[in-house]
Amino acid sequence: MAGTLISREHPPPSPRILVLDLQNPELAAQVREILLEAGGYSVSLEPAADPSADLIIPILAPGLDPPTILTELHTKVPGVHLLPVLNENHISGALNRLPPGVTDFLVSPIRGPELLARVRPLLPLDIKAETERAKVRLQDSIGLDRLMGVDPALQAVKEQIRQVAKADVTVLVTGETGTGKELTAQAIHYLSGRAAKPLVPVNCGAIPPDLFENELFGHHRGAFTDARSYQPGLIAEAEGGTLFLDDINALPLTAQAKLLRFLEDRTYRPLGSPRSVKADVRVVAASNTDLREKARARSFREDLFYRLHVVMIQLPPLRERVGDIGLLAEFFLERCKTGNGCWGFSPEALHAMREYHWPGNVRELENMVRQLVVMHLPKLIGAADLPWSLRPSEHAPDESFRAAKTQVIARFERRYLSALLETHHGNITRAAQAARQDRSTFRRLIRKHRLDPSMWTGAGRRSGANIPHLRG
Repeated sequence: MAGTLISREHPPPSPRILVLDLQNPELAAQVREILLEAGGYSVSLEPAADPSADLIIPILAPGLDPPTILTELHTKVPGVHLLPVLNENHISGALNRLPPGVTDFLVSPIRGPELLARVRPLLPLDIKAETERAKVRLQDSIGLDRLMGVDPALQAVKEQIRQVAKADVTVLVTGETGTGKELTAQAIHYLSGRAAKPLVPVNCGAIPPDLFENELFGHHRGAFTDARSYQPGLIAEAEGGTLFLDDINALPLTAQAKLLRFLEDRTYRPLGSPRSVKADVRVVAASNTDLREKARARSFREDLFYRLHVVMIQLPPLRERVGDIGLLAEFFLERCKTGNGCWGFSPEALHAMREYHWPGNVRELENMVRQLVVMHLPKLIGAADLPWSLRPSEHAPDESFRAAKTQVIARFERRYLSALLETHHGNITRAAQAARQDRSTFRRLIRKHRLDPSMWTGAGRRSGANIPHLRG
């Protein structure tokens, strides 16, 4: 009993890591930031070695001689592990063997997952054990709490995630934009036996086709003109953990073939390497379109689809989780508001939100709440304060049938056009083809409803402006 009380009042100290800046302050600051964001470490930048540190990370500028510097540092602090960060010039120069006290090193530029993976084995065993215990305690909250909602449709998905996480199989997560596919992948990872290892996300739509193989598999020195040092790929960074392939539907056919070979037996060959490497990673893929339909249209390999489709989790759109709309709106309002002002939603506003189609799903709801907080002082938000596309029909009861019909058609057209532009990322030609309209007619409809296709392009989505139909 006493031991339990002591452990609560005096938790074990965080491991102390000293980032030693040797004429490279920018890189030293980057390393410190990565460690602080990871949490669980006490990190400092000091001009001299600290013998009480658990680990020292010397950042060596290109002009310094690693053997001389590291040997001198080991002499000053003989009991402290050293994890030097070297420049590629050091590797191609006179560094033939590791100096005393150095068992591992990093080469700039630094990637966060690689740095953390190299740091952990060099820390004291009791601290590593405490870190692992803390991770276990956090798994459930990190895994599922951010998938917020009480609707039966979401609860069924959460139970499916719990079951799937225990089985080390490939998972395909499907759902419309904004339904929480990345949160689902994170939940699967943190509830699995791989939670202590990295979760590495890969945006398949953002990697140029000719760089996909290099990004995924990495390269050895001399593999191509600018390959001056060994560079591990994303699969190597995810070793022991989970590789999350987001927007897998955007992967070009040439890249699909290379990914298929890896999925068949989890082996790959880095560029310039004479031998293949066996990887221990779990693959979770996500798509916001129907891959089966894309396979039928020959824009996605059917054999790759079946490799990914071992277990599939289908996320429900927000319109099928009506019971969660009010809960989520209140949660986002509490998170977005500033100061001590009194905010809330009137019953009429909540009813209007439950009646809306929400083509952008939870992400659209969150952005709408942010807009309301920016545009209004603290108040009880009524239906009239909502973006006009969400407001209930305001025509008088004695209004003519024709006028009422015109308003309903206009609202339908706007939502239909917005959904098409969202699906095709602002590409007017493809959206017009999907609507079976010629391009000029489709453009007239867009102008009629004051829609800006650029708001759905990659730049618009990154800036959070992908919901133009919320503009008043």
